[in-house]
Amino acid sequence: DGASPHWNIHFRRYLNDELPHRWIERVGEDDLTFYPWPPRSPDLTPCDFLLWELTKDIVFVPPLPKALKELMKTLKQPMKTLKELMKTLKEFMKALKELMKTLKELCLGDHRQDEATKCVEQIRLPVGMCRVTQGLT
Repeated sequence: DGASPHWNIHFRRYLNDELPHRWIERVGEDDLTFYPWPPRSPDLTPCDFLLWELTKDIVFVPPLPKALKELMKTLKQPMKTLKELMKTLKEFMKALKELMKTLKELCLGDHRQDEATKCVEQIRLPVGMCRVTQGLT
């Protein structure tokens, strides 16, 4: 990440001794990093990871923009793509909830409550994991 405490020679010596060839950082001549990494790279910031991946996969496709207006237009595309992905995810979540409701009703209609409960519980875990994204647009 390029922060000066992480570039300190004592810190780098410790990493070289304890984690040779297993750490990622900008490098000095004697460093034993796994992979050299540019300072302040957004790839090392978890909050920026999705957006950066989406952006670079769209923006850095040849032919590269030659003018500022072209670059600005290209940079707006990932936002549109992200909004489309979020809309699709919300629609998927809605359909999944309807499926859970239908499965439960079908199983209860056949008086198989234990099976219905197991079925719904198996589906509920991924649904709960996806709930985090519902507020994003």
